[in-house]
Amino acid sequence: YTTLLRSIGNYNSGRSVNQAINIGRAELADGKNNEICIACSTGFGTAYTDIYIGNLDTNAQVIINGGAGIDLSAYTTGIITIGSTTGTGTISLGRSTATNTISVGSANTATGNTQTINIGAGTPAGTGKATVTIGNTNAASGIVLKAGTAGIDANSSAYFRIPSGTTDPAAGDCNEAGEAGKIYIDTDAG
Repeated sequence: YTTLLRSIGNYNSGRSVNQAINIGRAELADGKNNEICIACSTGFGTAYTDIYIGNLDTNAQVIINGGAGIDLSAYTTGIITIGSTTGTGTISLGRSTATNTISVGSANTATGNTQTINIGAGTPAGTGKATVTIGNTNAASGIVLKAGTAGIDANSSAYFRIPSGTTDPAAGDCNEAGEAGKIYIDTDAG
């Protein structure tokens, strides 16, 4: 077998002509489905399929709409990457202004397995750093932290600050032997 080349709309339109390419664009009758398969072949041995959509031109966009949903899945050991290593643009995940739920790592982990969720957990080089903001102070916004028997650990922090407002805790609070937990309430960043 040799390499096969099949082209659809592979025309150099120049600078003065627009080009529209439609694949599976149809007005379907009620109850009818339109199934579009692109590179749905099954490879043998080390065979694989690369799929490229769009290009890196500064004006190019890739828009994917799915009425019932969009599923990005990879093979068992596959990797799904969003964003480039040199990108400076904003990556938005969940931008609806309506009431909605955004789930990150909310799968029901099977018995004996561990699901690791990293947010801002890279290893910056030199003076590089990661600033992570969770939540906001608007109206009744809140943050709920839950943990099992492993607890919540901020051990690697230079300090852990909770502004105490106008009232400081009494000097004798939280200093008895055998207490289950202690927290330091700070009123300044020092």
